[in-house]
Amino acid sequence: MLALPMIPSLALTLILPGSPRYLLVSERQDEAIQAVRFMAKLNEKELPSELNIASPATEDLGSYSIVFGTEYRRSLITLSIIYFCNLFIGFAFILYQPLLFMNGCTSGLTHKSSLKCTSVSQEDLLELIVSSFPLVVGNILAMICAPFLGRLLTLRLSAFVFILAAAALLFCVNGTFTVSVDAAINAIGGFMNALIWVIFPEVFPTNIRATATGVINGCGKIGGLLGAGSVSFFYHINHQIVPGLVFIATILGFLVSLIFNKETRDVVMKDS
Repeated sequence: MLALPMIPSLALTLILPGSPRYLLVSERQDEAIQAVRFMAKLNEKELPSELNIASPATEDLGSYSIVFGTEYRRSLITLSIIYFCNLFIGFAFILYQPLLFMNGCTSGLTHKSSLKCTSVSQEDLLELIVSSFPLVVGNILAMICAPFLGRLLTLRLSAFVFILAAAALLFCVNGTFTVSVDAAINAIGGFMNALIWVIFPEVFPTNIRATATGVINGCGKIGGLLGAGSVSFFYHINHQIVPGLVFIATILGFLVSLIFNKETRDVVMKDS
């Protein structure tokens, strides 16, 4: 079931063209021009009939001195921390949700039997599906909101709402409340992750885009590793530590979003 969304993705790989820049670097100019024309058609733009494109060589391609230079340092560091926090929460939730539904939000497991693997009931599985599906909805909503509200405002608003959802996770009311809070956290997490991946290519010019994205993505992966590890380590010591860490991560993400100061809506992406 989890692999079903990959089927249309596989079909898209056969239809969508490659990156024009990659095709140019690979000395496949005709294919690069076709790719540009394809993108122009999707965006309902007209291109001249005689179109020539080229990828200028640059000695600063992927230079760390530019990536960490004064012009891009703030964006690199702030986006790295925000992405670290988001993946920390996301990967922590992958492990925390089944435990939450199986054991309840008031369990506070400490005995050895809690460490044994147990089967997930049909009711628990249904709750997991219901609370996880909003992740997809969040991804779609990010694509809708970003063009209208702008990247910066959308990022800050979603980061603030993330704090409220994480704070609600600290309270245990009933099963419906827990499922609703989990669904909200998944939706906002998916929303912010999609938005961040919209911002990446718009902030950094093409000559350092891959390097900057690699640095930010690497920080995110570290966050994901620590998030999953924190659940494995802390949950069986005190179950409240995990939602507490999630809450702290949302606060950190919001504070850093206030420092990030680049609005990229309607800004032409730089080639160099």
